[in-house]
Amino acid sequence: MICVAFDIGNQNSYTGAIINECPEVIPSEYGGRSIPTCVSIRPTYRIMGNVAKNEMSLNLDTTFLNFKHLLSPDANLKEWDKYLFGKSLHIENGKLAFHLNYQNNQIFIEPLQLYASILKHLKSNVIKMCPDNKTFTEMILTCPHFFDKTQRQYMVAAAKIAGLPDPIILNENQALALTYSDSQCSGLKIDKHVLFLNIGHSHLDVTLFQFYGKLATDTPVILLKKEKFSLEVGGIYFDEVLVKHFVDAFRNKYKIDVKENSIEYLRLLNECESVKKKLENGSENVVLRLDNFLGIEEVTGEINKMKFNGLCGHLYNIIKNTIFRVLEETNCMTADIDDIILAGGSSRIRKISEIVKEIFKKDPLTTINQEEAVALGAIIYSQRKAYFLETGNNVEGIIYKNEETLDSELAKYQARKDQNNISFLRGAWNCFCSTIGKFFGCCYGSRKSSYDKMNSKQMNHTKVDQEYELEERRNSKSDIPCDALAAYIKQEEQFTKDEEIHQNIGKKHNDLEDKVIYVLDLMEEIKTLDPNQNLNEFSIKANQLEDWLRAENFNKNIADYQIKEIYIEEVEKSLNTLYGSITK
Repeated sequence: MICVAFDIGNQNSYTGAIINECPEVIPSEYGGRSIPTCVSIRPTYRIMGNVAKNEMSLNLDTTFLNFKHLLSPDANLKEWDKYLFGKSLHIENGKLAFHLNYQNNQIFIEPLQLYASILKHLKSNVIKMCPDNKTFTEMILTCPHFFDKTQRQYMVAAAKIAGLPDPIILNENQALALTYSDSQCSGLKIDKHVLFLNIGHSHLDVTLFQFYGKLATDTPVILLKKEKFSLEVGGIYFDEVLVKHFVDAFRNKYKIDVKENSIEYLRLLNECESVKKKLENGSENVVLRLDNFLGIEEVTGEINKMKFNGLCGHLYNIIKNTIFRVLEETNCMTADIDDIILAGGSSRIRKISEIVKEIFKKDPLTTINQEEAVALGAIIYSQRKAYFLETGNNVEGIIYKNEETLDSELAKYQARKDQNNISFLRGAWNCFCSTIGKFFGCCYGSRKSSYDKMNSKQMNHTKVDQEYELEERRNSKSDIPCDALAAYIKQEEQFTKDEEIHQNIGKKHNDLEDKVIYVLDLMEEIKTLDPNQNLNEFSIKANQLEDWLRAENFNKNIADYQIKEIYIEEVEKSLNTLYGSITK
């Protein structure tokens, strides 16, 4: 039995778990710490993760990336259409869906099902890497704080489709706060202001937390002062800047238009990501080379760090403006910020650290792993209680993990109320907990929002100053109709069944390849023997080969499973030359 936390990103996913009483990230079966958030639907089976990503160029039309923000039917299609690499979304029964041919049938696959596929793959990876823990006692899913009620409902539904327990939904910035709190070995300073700058693959998130230390039971008390986001900054946008630079360079130098070929465009995008990482690691000048590119034997282009930073100036300005908006709306001076934490893979760009130092006159802390921090914080949350307080007019919201010590903890917390200017209404908390808290396995504090209630359909996610009614972003039971959910589960069962069939065929292929190699090795040994000098040994090996071929029905197996032609040709050639000697 194991408790897991899944941080599903737009590009990569991470899994947190408690191993030997310590929070750790579970590696993939291929050895890496991350698993690509990638799903490929083949004509007869489905593959996910590393294999799907590695073979994407061969199956571009049916391989899906960047679908995390498409969970909601109200997703901004114009914004994400260019990252679907030619695949078109349809509106099917009021929902977004991709049109595919599967098992000789025309089917529609929704982003919800793709999300569930990744959850299923992460679940399988946990079972492979931790074979003694096949039962999940609890599961936590993380999401950006700006995900609305519909998106969170779809996450809950995806867990059901994947055969996982009902999840606890935790905001990514809350998980980061817990990772930071856990990293403070010398103790968490009371009244400490910490700014978190999270730049993932597809969005920017700036959050200011005020830490009030820890209670007697090691429970951190954390006040959310302000959170801002932008969907106009992220790793994919830095990559896009590089792609545009090289597309223009290749058009001028080689008279080719990369955008006309989706496969080559994807290839260039992947290479640009490598170029970005080299620039992140301190390279002043990077040369990009592509062989056999659009009919040209080799194309080359280069970019230096100064040019890259100049092209990304508009992205850096959004980062600066978002930070200043958070400080302005909380009446904080830069000197009031005790620590700055960078998170997300794209925060490794050196210019971002320079921006932080320029604003706050101090370097950001490097005490947490930028890519794994969210998954680690989520699994820490499963083991330790935490108060997350949110600013409001009258009542502060509280997330609490364990009801057993509630009264004593609240008494201690109430004693801090006047000192920290935090108001708390016990009756409202009891009312809200009794109706909703039990379902989600955690308790929520009700509060009166300082914002006007907004319809999520009218929200413009691209604006940095977007505010949300917090109750609309809480965990909620899936509103997807039972018949629709049953249809999703049935389709998932069919995918799973077809995957097992494909894996069994693949295993037979691998076994047969091993047998072919055995035959070839045996033939090579026979070739080295001289029947006149080693008659007994030659006869024994020749008889072994003949008996094995007859017993295994070798030729029929080759025809059935269509092993690589190189094996077939070599075996047939060897058989023709040796069969006469074997039968003598």
